Amino acid sequence: MQFPTDAAELDRLIREHPERLAELAEYTPSWLGDQLRSAARDSHRAASHLPGEHVHAEPPRWLRLAALAALLTFAEGTATTCRCRPRIDRPQPIIAAAWMPGTVACRRHAIEVLTEGVPDDADTRCDACGVVPPGGLHTGQVVLGPMILFYAACAECRTWTDSEREGTR
Repeated sequence: MQFPTDAAELDRLIREHPERLAELAEYTPSWLGDQLRSAARDSHRAASHLPGEHVHAEPPRWLRLAALAALLTFAEGTATTCRCRPRIDRPQPIIAAAWMPGTVACRRHAIEVLTEGVPDDADTRCDACGVVPPGGLHTGQVVLGPMILFYAACAECRTWTDSEREGTR
């Protein structure tokens, strides 16, 4: 089975054929699987101490796709990284942000890397729709494997369900 290289493709595979992911796990060396699970536990533990909302339930489609895209870019080795150069074959907790697609960093360098070159108004715009909401943004994070993805969303994008907005963003 070919591993998906597109976030939407991977999202569809996860939602429609979760059993196929188990097939992929068979090709992962046991030492790597153990280290990935350990890094994921560390990321969940770290996220529980961070401010903002913690997405534990099914995230909206835009947030799932942002997280999967960041993880795929990292796994492919094409992500912009911090000077520690985290890699998928050396599992550790990594940090990404919806406002910086294609960029990941270790926990130590996350603030430095994920704020460098960010437009001045980025902290007021919704990561999903780009609107500057009058009521401000809801910030939070979602953990996907070893990665913590930070986001900021307007009230509408924060609460929409897939059935309400499927394919609109």
